[in-house]
Amino acid sequence: MKTGRLILFAMIVIAMVGVGRSSAQFTITIPKIPRVKKTPTPPQPTDNSSGSGAQTSDGGLSSTTNTAQCPSNITLDFHADDIKKSQTEVEAYDTARGGSMVHESNDNYMLYAVSKKARDEWLSRFKSLQRGGPCDKIDPALDALAAAVAAKIGKLTPTSEDFKFRDPASEKVLMTEFKGSTTIKVHKIGLETAGWLIQKDDSGLPSYRYKDANVWFRDTSDDQPYCHLYSAVVKQDYAGGGTYSTEIYRSSAQDTMMGCPPPPVK
Repeated sequence: MKTGRLILFAMIVIAMVGVGRSSAQFTITIPKIPRVKKTPTPPQPTDNSSGSGAQTSDGGLSSTTNTAQCPSNITLDFHADDIKKSQTEVEAYDTARGGSMVHESNDNYMLYAVSKKARDEWLSRFKSLQRGGPCDKIDPALDALAAAVAAKIGKLTPTSEDFKFRDPASEKVLMTEFKGSTTIKVHKIGLETAGWLIQKDDSGLPSYRYKDANVWFRDTSDDQPYCHLYSAVVKQDYAGGGTYSTEIYRSSAQDTMMGCPPPPVK
């Protein structure tokens, strides 16, 4: 019984305290804190310099970036690399050995380097090339090659062995390439051997006889300041019975860019 009375008394006390608390009123004054004005943050530029590319509509990455927007062109890249190889060859060339300063190629890079007319004509074939722009690899490569040529070609001239002998008939055949031209100024012309050289076939019979002929000249119509060494093989075919055809013709012609003779001393 005592325990029950104690529990009942405790419940009455708790109820009275709760009523007192609920009936009490308190006034709390909250101080006004001035609001801090925020400065808007300017938009940050997008940095694509990492080379990751721009995102496309399908979530992928494009093949161009702000630092590399030049499309790849296999043909132009090949020519640019080959021109640089030609420049390396010219810079390492020993003018004492004679001959061409660069390797044989289907494209005459030395001519395209020093002749604006020849360069413009050649590069007009490449419709995708934007000349003078940041993606133009060809013109800068040709300009560098032209500078290398200018530094070396003045010392590159034919030797006296190229014109050691004279033969009017062979020289006339050699010069048919320039027949009717009024802009050719011949410096030297001649042959490397006095007589004919015999070319035989596999059975030992003559095929033809030949002479190596050369002409060193300047073409005043050129838009570049250098000379030419034009070389050709002058031939007569074997007619049988130890005789040769009366016809003399040219073959294996080659035009090599050369320095010009120094001006005469006054």
